[in-house]
Amino acid sequence: MDICDKREIARRLEILGKSGSSIDGSMKDIEKNLRNTIAHGGEYAISKEAAVKTVSAARATRDWIMDLRRRLSGT
Repeated sequence: MDICDKREIARRLEILGKSGSSIDGSMKDIEKNLRNTIAHGGEYAISKEAAVKTVSAARATRDWIMDLRRRLSGT
């Protein structure tokens, strides 16, 4: 399943009470600035701007994981 499929499912289900535009923006950022770059062996820190985007996307990924784990555990 591609990340675009997961984004669509999350948007339709309004995962964690987030708006569709919030989910779209966050996951598109993760896909563009982290997943695609790493998966295709790209330069993810070729400039300061690119490095900052990579770190931001990694943090967003971590936040999604933590939020989903909290929801699953009921806390």
